[in-house]
Amino acid sequence: MSTFSKVRGGTAVLYIMAAHAFTSSPPRTGNVGPTYRRPKVGASGPLRAASSGDASVAGTGAQGVLFDIDGTLADSWRLGYEATKAVIGDDSLSQEEYHFGCRYTTPERLARHVGLEPGTETFATEGVRLGAQFDEMYIAQVSTDTAPLFDGMLPLLNAIGATEALRLGALTNAAVAYGEAVLRVNDLRPMFGTVHGADDVPRPKPFGDGLLLCAGELGLDASQCVYVGDAPSDGKAARAAGMRSIGVEWGSNVREVLEPEFDCVVATREELGEVLSQVLADTDFSGRLRG
Repeated sequence: MSTFSKVRGGTAVLYIMAAHAFTSSPPRTGNVGPTYRRPKVGASGPLRAASSGDASVAGTGAQGVLFDIDGTLADSWRLGYEATKAVIGDDSLSQEEYHFGCRYTTPERLARHVGLEPGTETFATEGVRLGAQFDEMYIAQVSTDTAPLFDGMLPLLNAIGATEALRLGALTNAAVAYGEAVLRVNDLRPMFGTVHGADDVPRPKPFGDGLLLCAGELGLDASQCVYVGDAPSDGKAARAAGMRSIGVEWGSNVREVLEPEFDCVVATREELGEVLSQVLADTDFSGRLRG
């Protein structure tokens, strides 16, 4: 593992780059409904307990719902794909290669796209240089045209935001300024009590540091939160933080890639709402969602 710094506004921000072995994504499968990779805890809980206790997850009144942004909240893959090709100077980069790379932080992803070897000094320094170029282009182009919410996400977010017992947060492996921009252009920023990115947390996903920071800023313990994401690193981060997790199929990865890392995988926003209704059973979220 190699550590390197990125300087923004005079502040050195650490990126931790770790090499992870992944197999190629299999062909995308059809909608087969939510799946639960790990055993249920109790009779009605769809997700595993985040702590070592025996209580069922459903009905525990989880108070925090944290979201990844790209591929989870926002349908922004085209923006990232076009910016990536422009920065690395390679118009032949395939959509499949781009989506596969999205499980890494931006500098690591770009260094891999140009064929550099993880763990080398060149990999780290070139990743920083390309990452800075990408962030400048990527963030400047955020709009409701380039980073709209996925259909069906706004009612979910409104229902969570309107439920007094619940708090919203976001953690992206892109720059925090990008996450802030996406929420701002979609008029969502006031709903979110905390927003962080790979460049302003101690260690990015798949480490749990960012999720623990988000939970702490919401005044919650990790066991009171659930994290929703579309990449294996999202599920790994939730597990590392001791947080429950839901994987979504509409982002960069297929069900078979997500299932080993998440407690539950859903294929549609409707299924996500159903699972959250069970997880948040001690709140009035379900009634607000149906209303």
